[in-house]
Amino acid sequence: MRRFNCARCGAEIFFDSMICETCHSKLIFDPLAVAFIAVDSTADGPPHACVNREQISCNWVSAAGAGSLCRACKLTTMVPNLETPGHRERWARLEAAKRQVVSALDQLGLNHPPKSESAEAGLEFRFLADDPQTGAANSHVLTGHENGIIVVNIAEADDAIREQRRTALNEPYRTLVGHIRHEVGHYYWDRLVQTEGRLRTFRALFGDERDNYAQALQRYYHEGPRGDWQAHFVSAYASCHPWEDFAETWAHYLHTIDGLQTAIAFGLAPPPQEAGKEDASALPFLTSLPFDRISSMWNEVAIAVNTLNRSMGQPDLYPFVLSSEAIEKLRFVHELIVSRTCRERIAA
Repeated sequence: MRRFNCARCGAEIFFDSMICETCHSKLIFDPLAVAFIAVDSTADGPPHACVNREQISCNWVSAAGAGSLCRACKLTTMVPNLETPGHRERWARLEAAKRQVVSALDQLGLNHPPKSESAEAGLEFRFLADDPQTGAANSHVLTGHENGIIVVNIAEADDAIREQRRTALNEPYRTLVGHIRHEVGHYYWDRLVQTEGRLRTFRALFGDERDNYAQALQRYYHEGPRGDWQAHFVSAYASCHPWEDFAETWAHYLHTIDGLQTAIAFGLAPPPQEAGKEDASALPFLTSLPFDRISSMWNEVAIAVNTLNRSMGQPDLYPFVLSSEAIEKLRFVHELIVSRTCRERIAA
């Protein structure tokens, strides 16, 4: 997360700000410029805000003029019944988490066209709710990804339910942003690994994805993770199948790079000497650093934030100890992102 200031008065604002609390300007975020636009609070002309601004507090600029959705909201094609109490609030929380993830993807140069524009390579989100009234076996919505379509059960946006599941599944880190980063990892596996000739390297690190996926999941939920998972994976769930290992590793890399960006932007970590005149907290710059440099910088930040949390009587913010094997998998993800980003910058 970068640091932001109001373009009109210079006051500190935040990624989800709608109004500047100092000068009361209406704030609209331009994700491609990674900057806020400050306009008169009553202005209804350009730049136009996302049409979802009023109902779910989306503060992004519209993608196609007045009455249109922003580039994040237009990825969502299905939402729950908004007449059901609590559904609108849960949808809003999911969209807020999605905006954070989409912003990072944009900064990294990772394309994500909506399915409406690219049926083959497009991305789509469906935020759905369970339907207990039907009594049918398929009334429970399963969070997952298939062919660019990401489905998320909106119950995950309920803090109490998510914490209950986190505890039951023994997951030290379960957040909305984490869910979306994970599912987006499946999408980019299809685009960056399966279709770009990297399967041999992938299989050497993660295993053979052709192993029966349904059986692997069933085994994981019945028997739990393999006993030595910490020596090989970033999380217990990553041990169930190579696809899940990649998605967990992808999410973990985005956790790391976004966390490092925030730490540098707010002065919690020293900017790299390599920055020069560059914005040291810009994601394109950070990912241009050697992976070992990124890993070393993040280790220092992780120790600091964990110690800070402990001083306040809170659990570790970053409850992970990574093995050398897990680090090599993170390096693979880093190299995927760097190669794609560099190529798309040249194409642009």
